[in-house]
Amino acid sequence: MRVSPRILRSYQSVHTWTGILAGLLLFIGFFAGALSLFKPAFNDWATPSQHTLEPVAADKRQQLVDRVLSEFPAANDGFRLSYEPGAAPISWHPSGPGPRQKSVNLNEVISYATLTADDQLQIEQGQKNQLGGLIDQLHRTAGIPGNLGHEQIGVLVMGVASTLYFIALVSGLILLLPTLKKTLFALRTHKGSARFWLDSHNLSGVFSLPYHLIIAWTVVIFAFHDVLYGGMKLVYQDKPLFDFPKPAAAEFQIEQLPKIETFEALAQRLAPGHELMSLEFGRLHSKSPTLVMELNNPNGMMRGAYFDVIYLNPYTQEVAFGSVQQTVYGEVVKNLFAFHFGNFGGDFGRWIFFVLGVGGAFLFYSGNLLWLEKRRQKVGPQRKDVRVLAGLTVGVSFGAMLGAAVAIAATKWLYLFDISINHAYLWIYYGCFGGALFSCVLLGAARAAVLLQAGLALACLMIPATTVIAGALPSLGLDFKWSGATLILEAVALLMGLVFAVTAKRTLARGRHGDANSVWAFPQTAPKAEQVSA
Repeated sequence: MRVSPRILRSYQSVHTWTGILAGLLLFIGFFAGALSLFKPAFNDWATPSQHTLEPVAADKRQQLVDRVLSEFPAANDGFRLSYEPGAAPISWHPSGPGPRQKSVNLNEVISYATLTADDQLQIEQGQKNQLGGLIDQLHRTAGIPGNLGHEQIGVLVMGVASTLYFIALVSGLILLLPTLKKTLFALRTHKGSARFWLDSHNLSGVFSLPYHLIIAWTVVIFAFHDVLYGGMKLVYQDKPLFDFPKPAAAEFQIEQLPKIETFEALAQRLAPGHELMSLEFGRLHSKSPTLVMELNNPNGMMRGAYFDVIYLNPYTQEVAFGSVQQTVYGEVVKNLFAFHFGNFGGDFGRWIFFVLGVGGAFLFYSGNLLWLEKRRQKVGPQRKDVRVLAGLTVGVSFGAMLGAAVAIAATKWLYLFDISINHAYLWIYYGCFGGALFSCVLLGAARAAVLLQAGLALACLMIPATTVIAGALPSLGLDFKWSGATLILEAVALLMGLVFAVTAKRTLARGRHGDANSVWAFPQTAPKAEQVSA
């Protein structure tokens, strides 16, 4: 295929600058998004054992609910009944549910309850660990704090970045078309680092192109859905976009609430083939009570990241909305959401999306490296713009990963102190992120890259090491528990720790013995005799 050189130059300029402007934000989004695929595993690993409690038998679930509602008035405003393994059977907010918010509630306190073997009520209370939620928020906002109205600023910024990302994808494909057949599978390591990074970048981008197109499109929709709905109002005018149930004439009373078995049977009828994960009741003493059924479909696509949902009135069982059986439009939307969340195909599907997410982060990282290599001065010091982008690439990429890794590794140790663990996560993440950027300014990108990769290796290795220490030295008071999901999490952390140890060693060797005329070479200090004679 032949394309005019003038057109190729234009598209190369578009591809380069859209990629540079959005790449670092998207690196954080993809790296954190890959982790958020296993949000329940992170929550399970981070939540103290005393907050999980023992499950109750199915025939005692109603007894547990009745006891909690009679002894704890706050639970009458709303409570959550969980069917997930490892989760507390029932939980509620001791000071009331409070208003819903899009960002993670760092101060959320939860009461948990179960029945002991002799039918005694066992109660625990504590701050809800939000490790998984904060990883997901990092994925959605790239760590950009603040709100604009009721929207998170980071989400809006990521929407803009994803628009640039889509342009970069299309322009990059057009650039590659003339040589696609010849160079697609070529990884030319013998033609210099610039050619190697170009081949790696192209290979990663082409083979994951459908995935990237869907991610770019859905992120824009997630970020600007209010704007889209606002535009639709011009068409619908006075007609409401959605049908909401009307409030009842009088307030419902909790004595009217049907038995739990009724809702379990209703879930099976409304969502055949789904597994009931939770029943979350809200506003039970009001004219507009709610029940949210969360249902897992291990063999199909789901609207939410981890579940389908059905919203209904718990007293009348009137369904307000459900993502299980929908119209053709609803099914299309659900499938698009599922392709973004990677929630189909079970654990195997999530691991495929994990690899794609890590590959996406590599795509943006390699794009920056390619830009740097193409502008490398072969003689003399490197240009300032090259040094600045090298520092940003290293600081932002490794800083984000280091902040997340240290926060995860510190979790069980933080519980030894009387502090707000969720606020500690933020201090750790932003401290590591800021420290990474500062190290790039102070030491330069090359030396900082070695230091940050070594720190990443240590942080990743500390995750499984902490569990070993907790089991070997119970007197320390570290929480110790095992499950299949947490074991896999620690195995992956061990593997990544070894990988970062190897890359740190190679980066060190490159800095010391590689091409001296490179932004990745350590600055050479002239001998004192030469300095004096000069």
